[in-house]
Amino acid sequence: MAATPLPLAGMVVVLTTLTSESSSVQFLFPFLPFMVQSFGVSEEDVGFYAGWIASSFMMGQFLSSLFWGWVSDRIGIRPVLLSGLAATVIGTIAFGFSKSLEQAILVRLACGLLNGNIAVVKTYIGLITDETNEARAFGSI
Repeated sequence: MAATPLPLAGMVVVLTTLTSESSSVQFLFPFLPFMVQSFGVSEEDVGFYAGWIASSFMMGQFLSSLFWGWVSDRIGIRPVLLSGLAATVIGTIAFGFSKSLEQAILVRLACGLLNGNIAVVKTYIGLITDETNEARAFGSI
């Protein structure tokens, strides 16, 4: 049996969302040590607190992914994806205006809590594919 072609529009949504997510996780690495130092953290502790800031986004997503899955079952995947992308935009801007270490950590954590797109996107892939092209769709992410 021949594989069904991947739904192009759906895969564009998936790849755009995941690109936004990965950018949100990684954009801060070039300047994060300097930002942490500007908060008055000693040079030997910069790496420790930079790790806290960097990981707080993913910790927020980990803690809220089941909730966002439940919400997407209730109201649909599209509103959840859009609200997650909006939270990423607002959270990134708020992070840029952080004035303290605690504020930076809390903003990144809140951004992760308000964004469950990684789990929801995987569900979306399962919905737009069938058994003949599902592996290829998951392999492309």
